[in-house]
Amino acid sequence: LEQVSALTGKPEDMDFAQHIADEAVTLVRDNGRMLPLLKPEVSSPGTGTSDTDPNAEYRLVVIFLAEALEGTNGHEFEKALKLRRPDAKTYYFDGRFSYGAVPEVLKAVSEADQVVIAAYVVHGAARQVMVDGKLVNSFGLFGPSGRLLQQVLADAPQKTVVLALGSPYLIESFPQIQTYICAYAMAPTSEISAVKALFGEIQSRGKLPVTLPGVASRGFSLPWPTQQPSQ
Repeated sequence: LEQVSALTGKPEDMDFAQHIADEAVTLVRDNGRMLPLLKPEVSSPGTGTSDTDPNAEYRLVVIFLAEALEGTNGHEFEKALKLRRPDAKTYYFDGRFSYGAVPEVLKAVSEADQVVIAAYVVHGAARQVMVDGKLVNSFGLFGPSGRLLQQVLADAPQKTVVLALGSPYLIESFPQIQTYICAYAMAPTSEISAVKALFGEIQSRGKLPVTLPGVASRGFSLPWPTQQPSQ
């Protein structure tokens, strides 16, 4: 999946690559409160006020997280997102730089109705890190990015979806995740597939290619919800 864009160029090749990415997306956990995300109406009934009113509160917050964001990370995701939710507020954060300091991000999370974390996690072996004086295995998002994800999950676990773009093992380090989607790659096709899945536009039959100890076995997947969740 990571190399598919570079190895294909014709429109039919790209269509096939997108199809493969769409089919791979896997729903691993679902708390029944988030999916599928709503698309806003063009205007608020009786007011004529657009949902993209700059004075309106942001109801959907999306945070792009990585240890080190690459130049293209999030671009296709955000483009696809804004086509569906132009009101969404986005933040990019990797500890080296961010468009919005941590307090600003956490304030936006507290005020949002829905939060999406798009986590870019490189495939690789677990690393041992010290947490509260204990040596534990960690599967990605170390340092500031990991601490920010921990804080979001502590403050708003029920209204947060975590998307693993790359390694599916991220949840091993953050078992408190309540709604978890795996896309397995950081490629633009996988970003687009992830957005389509969030809004219920695809019913992927993707299954976990690995076992996530304590979470789910290889071959596992949940059916994608087709009705709007009750709030």
